[in-house]
Amino acid sequence: RFECSLLSPNTEYSVSFVVKINKRKVESHPTPFTFSLTTTDGDVIESARFLHDLEKSVGSHGGLKMTHAKYGEHGWIEFIAGDFMLSENGAREIHFSMQNLDCRYAKSGISIDGVKITPKK
Repeated sequence: RFECSLLSPNTEYSVSFVVKINKRKVESHPTPFTFSLTTTDGDVIESARFLHDLEKSVGSHGGLKMTHAKYGEHGWIEFIAGDFMLSENGAREIHFSMQNLDCRYAKSGISIDGVKITPKK
């Protein structure tokens, strides 16, 4: 959850998770991770990505589109959860998540540096 009062109105923002993956340990995650962004205006954006195989399509898993990834320094990857427009009288709060609900497997090999909220321009 993030309160948008410190952000500039009439600006489009992008929300991304900054993650580092230990490929040897992540291979045990056979289901995709889901990324979600929801505004208090009711907008919901969902996408997914396999972390054990970043090139594998997620098309067969609930019809979710594949999350865009930007590769950074030292092995960090930004997974884009979505974009939102902060209008003058619009959303005052956003909710975001990164999750894998398959409880049959332990979640290891994933380090999360944080969430970035950046203006698109």
